[in-house]
Amino acid sequence: MNSNTRFGFVGFCFLVVLGVSSLMAQPMGDGKHSSTESGGQAALTGSVVCAAQLSHQYNCRRNETQQSCAIDCVQSGSHYVLQVGDEEFSLNGQTKELERYAGGKATVHGSVTGDHVSVSSVAGASK
Repeated sequence: MNSNTRFGFVGFCFLVVLGVSSLMAQPMGDGKHSSTESGGQAALTGSVVCAAQLSHQYNCRRNETQQSCAIDCVQSGSHYVLQVGDEEFSLNGQTKELERYAGGKATVHGSVTGDHVSVSSVAGASK
């Protein structure tokens, strides 16, 4: 091997090791939602909150429960969001079911496209 070929081979090996290392460093998931491709069905578990609360555009009244606050916030023109760890998913559909779990934890089933979920069903989740 001449020196140019050797350096090319070493550089290639370095890139392969770097690529494998970066793949192995990816988080394996937090168990809070099932893996799915964009547009696929998924079950996501997190906190059902109001989008305006998260962006600090809506403040709860004093002595108001988290559920009541989230419902009032949505009724004032905002929408429900599911917080799953550091991720937030905008929820569309099944508003009455989401209302039951507003301010608390729930598992939301539906079609996921990016950070939007078309909700097909909602169930309570353990705290």
